Amino acid sequence: MDEITEEQISYEDLVEQFHQLQENWDEAGAAMLRISSEERGFSLWSQIERGENGFSLDVTKSIALEVAKQSAGNPLLKRGFSLRLGNVFGKGMSVDGKVPPRYKSKMEGASLQRVLFSDEAFEENERCLYETGNLLVAYNRLTNRAIRLPLSEIHDVAQNPDDLDDVWFYLRSYSKTDLVSQKQVPVSEWYPVLEFAEENQLPTKLANTPVNSEWVVINLAVNRPHRGLWGIADAFSAMSYAWAYANYLRNAGQLLEALNTFAWKIVGKGKAAAQRQALQIVGNRAGTGPKAAVMTEGADMSALPKSGQVNMNDGLALAAMAASALEVPLVALTSDSSNAAGSYGAVASLDGP
Repeated sequence: MDEITEEQISYEDLVEQFHQLQENWDEAGAAMLRISSEERGFSLWSQIERGENGFSLDVTKSIALEVAKQSAGNPLLKRGFSLRLGNVFGKGMSVDGKVPPRYKSKMEGASLQRVLFSDEAFEENERCLYETGNLLVAYNRLTNRAIRLPLSEIHDVAQNPDDLDDVWFYLRSYSKTDLVSQKQVPVSEWYPVLEFAEENQLPTKLANTPVNSEWVVINLAVNRPHRGLWGIADAFSAMSYAWAYANYLRNAGQLLEALNTFAWKIVGKGKAAAQRQALQIVGNRAGTGPKAAVMTEGADMSALPKSGQVNMNDGLALAAMAASALEVPLVALTSDSSNAAGSYGAVASLDGP
């Protein structure tokens, strides 16, 4: 039979490592708020450059990229979007009142249905606000065609010189594929905002860049700060807490895995004696038949408790912060009615609003 040798790690050393792991886990919550943006995949509010008029376009784009990655991979953010979408569009949406025939025919066109007036469009547009905070739709007044403008293709704006909150033009720079040569052709042109195009004579150029008067832009920005041009993603304020909660569960899982490496505690009269002769397993090496533990006099073996060592619910405060930021109930966000703490009826009443 194999014996525990001097070179093997002692029980006391393992216990010391276990306590160290517990201390590291207890400090994890505070450490999460100090981890660098590179490790977390996003930056905290205090780490992001914010001007007097809100975030710049470049920072808004960076936030949108990180939120999109996090919302695709983090269960809380993914679930949060589904809840918000269901609360807004779960009962469907329709245009009330009598719509003039000339407008109704445009609304029923394939392009506007795809971008604005279908169930798929509702979901896509809501996701755009959830991940970027800005929904830009370009509409071609000649062809009745509508497209969503990715935020990554917007590179500048031209504003009302008397009111910087009033945007008149958006500069779109992108690559268009030539159907004959299949080559990428760079395009850069200004698109006027709908309200400005309807009330003013449009110039042909701005700063030596052509103005495309066929297209007009409608921009919906949410969570826009005072005097800010760009909206902020709905999920941005929840992202840090959703990440922290996920990391908390990972740390708890690692602690449970560490606890499962200890099946028995063996106590002997001396450390060396316990290591040399503490335990031998008598039985069939093939894994069948009865087995017995053979120990020296004065040695004792007892099973280590597993229940109650790690409580996963201790991190629910982090999930609650994410739920508050997303404006959804914690019970619905975590899909766990036990989080209602005996008041599920009261929590469920919040689901509708």
